[in-house]
Amino acid sequence: MRRASPRSGTASRKRWNADSIAGGTCPRWASATTSTREGTAPKLGAAPERRKRRCGILRDVISTITLRVNYSETDQMGVVYHANYLIWFDRARTELMRETGVTYRELEQQGVYLAVSEVKVRYRAAARYDDLVRVRCWVRDLASRRVIFGYAVERAATAELLATGETALVSLTHQHTLTRIPDYVVELLKPVPDPVRV
Repeated sequence: MRRASPRSGTASRKRWNADSIAGGTCPRWASATTSTREGTAPKLGAAPERRKRRCGILRDVISTITLRVNYSETDQMGVVYHANYLIWFDRARTELMRETGVTYRELEQQGVYLAVSEVKVRYRAAARYDDLVRVRCWVRDLASRRVIFGYAVERAATAELLATGETALVSLTHQHTLTRIPDYVVELLKPVPDPVRV
């Protein structure tokens, strides 16, 4: 049975760039997220078996999540505590990976762990309690053992830029030694031009 398209208007819905699906052969909402069968350990660097049905290569993907600032996320000055932006970055990065067909669980089943090795944040304006904000995430750079993600946090009502940042993640084994990012992940996580100045 064909999967139904998500309803529009949902505040936290995922958004795709116009060119998210190469060749336009798949619905824009199509997801390549899969999971491996229990008891089956795919070879490192090889795509899981169910991924064979993936329809085309994703490109120019920028993920967007929308969230509302909780009271617990603000500090004594009434603005969002600076460390909470890193939590927002993590949520946006997780959604970007899911939309491109990669999940942390899937990678860990293959013995690959993406660990944050560097974080940069530039705060431009304050977010306050009950503000509705958008967090965009994209891949800035990709190497065999490292991937850099970019972020932009905006006030949803006015598109005012609140913060920008980036995180570098390195690929590790469960013994914390460097390892190559699986080939199919490199294929999916394509770098795109920065939509804003980071």
